[in-house]
Amino acid sequence: MTNNEELKDFIAENDVKFIRLSFVDLDGTQKNVAVMADVIDDILQNGLTIDSSILENNSEKVKEVCLFPDINTLHILPWRPQHGRVARFICDIKNVDKSNSVFDSRLVLKNVISELKEYNLSVNIGTDSEFYLFKTDDQTNPTKQTLDNAGYLDVSPLDKSENVRREICLTLEEMNIKPLSSHHEKGPGQNEIKFIRTGALNACDNYIIFKSVVKAISTRNGLFASFMPKPLMDNYGNGLSLNFDIAKNNVSIFNNEENKDLAENFIAGVLNRSLAGTILFNSFPNSFNRIGNFNAPSVIDFSQNVDSFIRLSHKNGRKRLEFKSCDNLINESTF
Repeated sequence: MTNNEELKDFIAENDVKFIRLSFVDLDGTQKNVAVMADVIDDILQNGLTIDSSILENNSEKVKEVCLFPDINTLHILPWRPQHGRVARFICDIKNVDKSNSVFDSRLVLKNVISELKEYNLSVNIGTDSEFYLFKTDDQTNPTKQTLDNAGYLDVSPLDKSENVRREICLTLEEMNIKPLSSHHEKGPGQNEIKFIRTGALNACDNYIIFKSVVKAISTRNGLFASFMPKPLMDNYGNGLSLNFDIAKNNVSIFNNEENKDLAENFIAGVLNRSLAGTILFNSFPNSFNRIGNFNAPSVIDFSQNVDSFIRLSHKNGRKRLEFKSCDNLINESTF
């Protein structure tokens, strides 16, 4: 989508009647407001005003901020009705005078990307995300019973999750988000979906969307999807691997001898900030039940072992830096 006229044509051609304006609060939780499609012109120009209490957690000092849709993030929600369809934007958060807001976490990432460009550096990120599928009771509340008792890379009939993973991946493709692979993980009812590396901002937007898709498709199948780091205390936890492909002048620093010093400095920088990173990327008490157990990283190290804190992995003849200490909550307060 390149301009507002194309957007209006897309809305009309796809029978879009409702548009969700989605944003992420400072706890990492996705929120949204639904508007009618015929007011999108005004919102693109002036934003949609909301009060900032949801962002500040301070109801006594309410100010207003505005949601401005990022036109490049538009996608149809395939699981919603096909007549009077629902689309969604991811939004930037600005002050009412259209100045930058301290609540806009996307802006923080955009600024980092701009700083890297000054050094002719770019970053592509791929995510490998694990989640459990639990059965629900008659009131659709989650139970402690996993969908199956299959193990790593098992197939049907042991793997009862394959149709749900298939539906998730096909839904993501409809939304122009490209999964790389999917399989049953080591825990009972545990699954992993990996994504093709893409630009840092796009990867983060896609990851937020991915989690909502997993939740929606699982619910439609009468299941509950949990990204909790350690939903089963006696089994494998849910991790999130971040795969970095960093390029200088469009050449990967991990695959070029001329950039060896730059690659080593980047790795050293990650290790040097590992304590602060662990707090940021493992932000919930339950996170620390996962670390150090069932192949989750137990020490801060750099090696070729698959359970290392960080490692250089090989994929299709290319090296990439894999950061393995994260879990799916990041700094989110919900499961």
